[in-house]
Parts: sequence; structure tokens; C-alpha cells
Amino acid sequence: MIVPLLVFLLIISAVSLAIWTIFGFLPDYLKDRNINVTQDILSHDEKDIVFSRENAVISKDLRAVVRCNPERKVSKRGFFYDDIQDCRLFKEIYESVSDCTCGCIGFGSCINYCPQDAITIKNGTAVINSNCSGCGQCVDICPNGLITLIPKEQTHYVACATTGGEHMKEICSTACVNCENCQKNSLTEKDIQNCPAECIVADEKKPSKDFKFWQLCYNILTAQSTKN
Repeated sequence: MIVPLLVFLLIISAVSLAIWTIFGFLPDYLKDRNINVTQDILSHDEKDIVFSRENAVISKDLRAVVRCNPERKVSKRGFFYDDIQDCRLFKEIYESVSDCTCGCIGFGSCINYCPQDAITIKNGTAVINSNCSGCGQCVDICPNGLITLIPKEQTHYVACATTGGEHMKEICSTACVNCENCQKNSLTEKDIQNCPAECIVADEKKPSKDFKFWQLCYNILTAQSTKN
């Protein structure tokens, strides 16, 4: 009975020491050496786990969204494109694959500019999940200007960039008809239900992923050896 108890106490002590090392020692260690290893490795939520608030690398209180609905049904122009998959190049030559000239082209040129891997393509439309840290690097990449920054606490947004009016419904199933019923500081679930165009959407939740702790440790050691 005594031996299992001692083993249990040893395990508890080891876990406690590991937790103290991560939450107590590591932040000061990094701060004293001016080592920033969190860029492009940890999401905003993961930084809150590892670092105390005063030592954390705090991102902006913003996040990016794409003003185009991945659930849209849009009329196509009826031509086949099999060339370089770059939204900006395509925009200069063909403008759009559909009758909606301001919607997402869908080749994902913005994906490579996201340090948090927060952008994916869903049904031919770019979607940004809550891994987004609000850096804004993707904003200027979209040739249609569909990516914009909104407050992080805002849970709903208008996923359409057109203000063409009622005739846009003939082109896209989720086109904004410019009714202006949602023109207020924050959008709610009720606004989604009342939107005649069904173009107000909730934010995309981030996919589950493993915490990249060992990658963090590797970068700490690499940065320290470089300084020495």
C-alpha cells in the first residue's frame, strides 16, 4: 500500500515541477533573452496557455473574415479554366468565373500568406477560422477586396461584398440585397434569421489540432544557440 502511494506522490511532484517550469520559469527566461519564438507557431489561444498575460505576445483585437458565403449558389459563365491557379492573375484576364464579379475566385492565393494556417477553401470560397490572429497579411492579397478585419468579439458578419440590390438574387443565392436591416454595431443570431438574403453568417470555428509544444522547445534552443 505504501509503495503505490509513494509512486503516486512522485508522479504528482513531477507533473507539478513540469507545470511550474512551463508557467513560471519559461516566460521570464524568454523575456530576459529577448527571444520571440511564438511568431508563426502558436495561435492566440495557445499563447494564453503558455505565457502569462504580461509576457505574452498580444495580437490585435481583430480577426479577418471573407465577405463571401461558402454556401452560395452562383450562376457560372460556362467556360473552363485550366491554367495558373492565382486569383490576382485570373482577375486581370477573366475578371470572374461567374456572373458575380465581386465574389471569391476560389484559387486560395490568400492561403500562403496566413502564418496561422487559418484559411481554407470551402465550396470554392475562402474561409477563415478562429486560428486567425488578426495580423492582416491576407487583406491586400484578395483582388476583389473581400477580406476585412472585424473585432474578435463579433460573432456574426455579412458574408457578401455586393450592394447591387434585388437583381443580385438572380445571380447569387446569398447575395446581399442592401435592405440595411442589419446596419448596427453588432450582429446577432436574430439578424441571421431575419436576413432576406441569408448572407449573415457565424464565424468559422477552428479545427482541433495538437499543441505544438515540442516545436516551441526546439525553437527556444535554436534561438539560444544562435545568440551564443
